[in-house]
Amino acid sequence: MTIMLAMYDEKEILLEYIESERYEAAKEAAKEAEQKGIERGKEQGLKQGIEQGIEQGIEQGIERGKEQGLKEGAREAAIQMLKEGILSPEQIIKYFSVLSVEDVEELQKKLTQNV
Repeated sequence: MTIMLAMYDEKEILLEYIESERYEAAKEAAKEAEQKGIERGKEQGLKQGIEQGIEQGIEQGIERGKEQGLKEGAREAAIQMLKEGILSPEQIIKYFSVLSVEDVEELQKKLTQNV
């Protein structure tokens, strides 16, 4: 009977050990999966952030280009108006809201210096 009890105890110990090892293995696998998920999430987030940043940069660049183009066109028209004496700086800014009075007066100074 003692042998049977010893064998039973040994069997129970082995089963508990196997169960413990399974639990530890599952716990380790879950931890590794979580780490991989975090890394994958970081990579995807970084990639998405870069893509959005590039997209926003392009949009801002286009917008600035438009603004600069409008201002340059208005400057060219203002120069022609000043050369021909059609309008005063105060009157010119009424037609070209992208220009300030100071901008037009600066253009006028450059024109008078070149004459």
